[in-house]
Amino acid sequence: MERVVNLSSRVRRSIDSYISTRRLLVIIIVILGLLLYIGPSIFRHIRISIKPLSNEAVATCLEEMLVPYQDELQDFDALLLHRIREESDKPFIPYVGNGKLAVGATSDYRLHIKGGRSLSVPVDFYPVVDFFLDGAKEKEVSVVQFTTGLIHRHQCIQLPRLPSCISVHQQLYAHRVRPSVLVQQVTITNPSDEMVRLGVKQIGGERWKQGKTSVERLNSATADSHYHLSTGRVRIDDLSDVLVVIGSSRVSSAVTLAPHDTQTLIILHVVEYMPYITEDAELQKQQQQMEKAVRAEINALLAVVPQTLHEEHVKAWKYLWQTGFSVSYSKAPKALNGDKINATMYYVLSNSRSPLHESLVPTEEKKKLDAFLVNPDRCYNGHHTL
Repeated sequence: MERVVNLSSRVRRSIDSYISTRRLLVIIIVILGLLLYIGPSIFRHIRISIKPLSNEAVATCLEEMLVPYQDELQDFDALLLHRIREESDKPFIPYVGNGKLAVGATSDYRLHIKGGRSLSVPVDFYPVVDFFLDGAKEKEVSVVQFTTGLIHRHQCIQLPRLPSCISVHQQLYAHRVRPSVLVQQVTITNPSDEMVRLGVKQIGGERWKQGKTSVERLNSATADSHYHLSTGRVRIDDLSDVLVVIGSSRVSSAVTLAPHDTQTLIILHVVEYMPYITEDAELQKQQQQMEKAVRAEINALLAVVPQTLHEEHVKAWKYLWQTGFSVSYSKAPKALNGDKINATMYYVLSNSRSPLHESLVPTEEKKKLDAFLVNPDRCYNGHHTL
């Protein structure tokens, strides 16, 4: 009988021990589950709270903004350039053009117009608007997308005494379908819990000694109905000048963002130029006609949805870029790799008009031009090229 009692006691203790072990195991699993669920946010908060206020936050911001371009950069379909040059940067410049106008980063995005076969004539007009925060640390990179004809300027601004960064994403392009139009689309994001006020720098025609700028009002009831109209004379070469008329969106001197706010700005420029006429009466008539054309184009642009402008341009540019070839990468010194080939093609296209895609070219003229391109049996003619 005593043996039976001892056996039953041992069995009971084993069962209690097993149940306690299971209970402990369940408790551990629940705790681990909670840590997996809420742990990352806690650790992220701790990491941010102890993060030093240095360029590390700005660098992290830029790294996150550049993630979508990694495949294009690897395939040489895009070009990455820092505002302050680094050793890894290629010897190229951020540049957009459509054969009629262009801007490049080498001279604060100064406007260039046609002179001979390329967009080589500088105008003392600076269309690109910049954003800044006094006393703040910042970094900026530009990504040139060869396949879409876009420059993406990414700017991260470190907020004083805070780990957050203001992100400024600018898309800049010389419109392919509307060759007189330069577009700058700006998206500014404030992820912090504080209100932020960014300064705005718009040079425009301030440095244009041969030009005059006035503020005019369009026949519109919107708040954006005021614009700048700049007119001036530009020397093409030793023998000829052109008259240039530029209409530009007017931007306020500052942008205020509420906490966790995002704002988008569309800054438009319309550029027209013609050979300069020396006779005063004819010159005045010419100037009036050009200013009228600029006003009409600005009015037309205000009626177009920004997304439509973007899609028109990208579709036309992709059509121009659709033919190509691939070469294997070579590490040999001074080798001709895909980055140089694509950059060269991009700069050539940026300096060339595309009348087949331009909206103001008559349909009959486009048909004639299209017929010249259809020569399937004459790929190679004359001397051998291979």
